[in-house]
Amino acid sequence: MRYFSYWFALLLILSPGRMHAQTPAATIAILEGDVVNSATGAPIAGARVKVDTQQAEPLYSKSDASGHFLFNNLPPNFYRVSVEAPGFVKPTSTSVDLAVHRAKTTGSAGRISGNANCCVPATVTGTADADGNLHARISIPMVAYAVITGKVTDPNGVPIEGCPVETLMKRPDQTRRMASNWRPGRPLPDGKNEIVSMATLNTNDKGEFRAGRLEPGTWYVVANKSGLPGVWESGYRITYYPRALDLESAKPLELAAGEQARANIQIARQNGIHVAGRLIKPAGEESSAGSLLYTNIVLVPDQNYLTNANGPFTTGRADYEFTDVLPGKYTLMALTRDATSDPFGGNQKPLFGLVQPFEAGDRDMSGVDLVLQPLRDLAGVATFPEGCTPFPVRIDAYSRSPIAVGQAEAVSGADGKFVLHGLVPGKFTVSVSNSSGPGQPVRAASMRLGDRDVQKDGFEAPVSGDEPLRIDIPCGNSGRQR
Repeated sequence: MRYFSYWFALLLILSPGRMHAQTPAATIAILEGDVVNSATGAPIAGARVKVDTQQAEPLYSKSDASGHFLFNNLPPNFYRVSVEAPGFVKPTSTSVDLAVHRAKTTGSAGRISGNANCCVPATVTGTADADGNLHARISIPMVAYAVITGKVTDPNGVPIEGCPVETLMKRPDQTRRMASNWRPGRPLPDGKNEIVSMATLNTNDKGEFRAGRLEPGTWYVVANKSGLPGVWESGYRITYYPRALDLESAKPLELAAGEQARANIQIARQNGIHVAGRLIKPAGEESSAGSLLYTNIVLVPDQNYLTNANGPFTTGRADYEFTDVLPGKYTLMALTRDATSDPFGGNQKPLFGLVQPFEAGDRDMSGVDLVLQPLRDLAGVATFPEGCTPFPVRIDAYSRSPIAVGQAEAVSGADGKFVLHGLVPGKFTVSVSNSSGPGQPVRAASMRLGDRDVQKDGFEAPVSGDEPLRIDIPCGNSGRQR
């Protein structure tokens, strides 16, 4: 069972010069509290409580049957208190302040400011005795995870074993959020929210599934039999609960803390159409030695919110063919790679590409020719201030298109220079990390491409002109920049 933490900051400040003369400076502090279920108020037994400062080793305790914990003989200091218990959500941050003034303590209500759907208040009270010793008490509410269970069946009601089921959460758009546990999402048409995939699991031998560790909020559940290997029947579609072919028609589940919901999904079937045409590559770019791999072509539904949408996919040299395309709107991506750069691996250099909208009707389509264009590279340089020790950085270019995330990457050389190869058309954001360490995120002072602020606005590919991407990195930086 995975444990999740609540972070609380407890600030104990002494001002001896301002206290009454008969009141000596505080020498010790006692911290005790209760851990409770935010929804029911019931005590949480066995919660692991950690008290930490930067000056000493952390201290640990566990809540008893009544949810109570106690730390004695603490020196007045700045404390971080974390609490974890199985089955409860971890927010990202919170703070609780306790100030001492004239032999009195005043507590203020802290607020957990993690996920917008799981904010609950924490309270703290405190006193100081005649000897100036402090006694603080804190009440820590924890948010219980929600659970979705269900069964996946075919159109005849027969359970489907081993069917991938994905849980999708709707949340405010966090495109520019900087956090180590950030998960990229897909923006919704409303421009305010996004959908993020949180987990994928498979049904058991009875077609049943159980999705746990879900935060309170709005959730969608989707089954994808089309992704199963060896499926001999055609026409099975990605299906949202209860039997919808797209997110717009799906039924959302509004989950409260600790709620258990049921979501049975009946997989939909719908026959697709036939799409075929030619691949037209730039003149003179064909290789008689056959070094060019097949061109990979994929159709991704415009409303694609799954980790792996398994949209129609095919390959070809001069021609291509799709045999089962569901009517609707797609983004079509074609990509040709050079086998000579990595003939047996998956890192061949992209050479030609195409990204364009595509709409499939209700009848077969032929003569749909795809004109591929050469893909441009983007050169750049990472610089450090004078007196700082340079280190190699990894640069990742992320596309916010419905096709993929993380389409190009590079590592800077000793001179700080790098090249992002074969950027397909689209809008990109950039992140930087320390490639000499364990992938530690790096906060850049600035990222510019000509007069464009890449940190703020990203950049569009293909890039016009020969301006390099300039990344300025300060000394001793940390954090994540997107």
